[in-house]
Amino acid sequence: MSRDFEVSADVNCEESTVSLRTGLILLNCVACSGLADVILVMDASDSIRIERFPRVIELLTAVVEQMDVDSGRVRVGAVKFAKNSTIEFHLNRFTSRQDVMDAVQRVTFVGGRTNISGALWTLVLVHVVSYTVTPRGGQCFI
Repeated sequence: MSRDFEVSADVNCEESTVSLRTGLILLNCVACSGLADVILVMDASDSIRIERFPRVIELLTAVVEQMDVDSGRVRVGAVKFAKNSTIEFHLNRFTSRQDVMDAVQRVTFVGGRTNISGALWTLVLVHVVSYTVTPRGGQCFI
């Protein structure tokens, strides 16, 4: 049984407007001049269920589609989790929006237990503490 939902919210800051409506996040950049590192944290456990996992991929693809990856101002990385967590790709792996979108669409469902704390520890240890990519002084969004 599929349930439709509608959620509306707007958050405004000096650099961008983020709108959330009917499950899709739309980024509309307004005079952005800074750098951004974005790390996608993807739940691939049974709490999502295999039949709903394509919606997760669709949502994340829509988010990435709105990012300015091609200019080099935005870098995107991804962590996937279920019982265990894995780095799907590092921040410095892709330099084009299409490559990031293709990589997101290749992410597979795992199933099993949900261990979000393990995913967040992986994110912190790999992307923040160990500096597997050179920090750029930009903002990091999770």
